[in-house]
This record gives sequence, structure tokens and C-alpha cells, in this order.
Amino acid sequence: IDCIEDSVLLDESKPFPLGLKVRKFFTGYGFHDGQIVKVCRKFVVLNEGSAEVKRPVLVYRVVYNDGDREDLIRNEITSLCQVYNRNVPAESPPHEQIPLGTIFEMISGCTIKVLEHTTPPEIANRNEGGTVIVSFDDSPHR
Repeated sequence: IDCIEDSVLLDESKPFPLGLKVRKFFTGYGFHDGQIVKVCRKFVVLNEGSAEVKRPVLVYRVVYNDGDREDLIRNEITSLCQVYNRNVPAESPPHEQIPLGTIFEMISGCTIKVLEHTTPPEIANRNEGGTVIVSFDDSPHR
């Protein structure tokens, strides 16, 4: 971000700060902690009806504890911040990472509540997890 005007222009009144810690689950590798190391402005092309519109967005570079990195946008960072808990090590099994009763808020304002964790017997690494049963607005979904 070059200046505060960039965040206003991009409709983000409070950009995420450098150093913000996040946690993400990678299939086959488990949870990994990361942090924002760079923020930059990029343009995405959106199809609105028959017209293509270029829209500026802030892109956050996240570097994970294993050295991997990826660029994410605001809603992805918001999701990863909800999972991060500095009191639970990234190596902990999924049921400790996201305990029963955890509630996540979606961009739409709806909430998701974790009801149950199930790990199918064919999953070799029991710490990798399997299916999480959640409720959206009080109706169960898998």
C-alpha cells in the first residue's frame, strides 16, 4: 500500500497489518502457521454483464512456517485469522485446532458452527482429519 488513500480507494478501511499471523490447513500436510509479509495493490478483471471491469484489490503475501508462500485476498485472510489460535500448536489434531462449538462468521453475515469431527478409517494419518459437520443458520450440512 503506497498510502492510506489506497485502502480507501480499494474499499478497505482497515487493511490487515504486516506480521498478522494466520493458520491454514493443507490436505496431506496438516495445519501451517504463516504471517503477512507484504501487501500490494493489483487489479482483477470482473465480468459484469457483458462488460469487463478492472477493479483494484489488496493482495496479501503470506509466508508459512515451512517456507511456502502464497498471495491471498481479504476474504481469504479473514477466514485464516478465524482459525489461528496461538495457544494451540499447528501440529495439533484438527479437533483441537477447530474445537466443537467453534463459530465462524462468513462475509455474508451468516455463521457456521462446528458440530462434529469424523475421520474415515481409510485416512492413514489420524491427525489429518476428515469430515467436519457444521450448521449454517441452525441447519446441519456436511
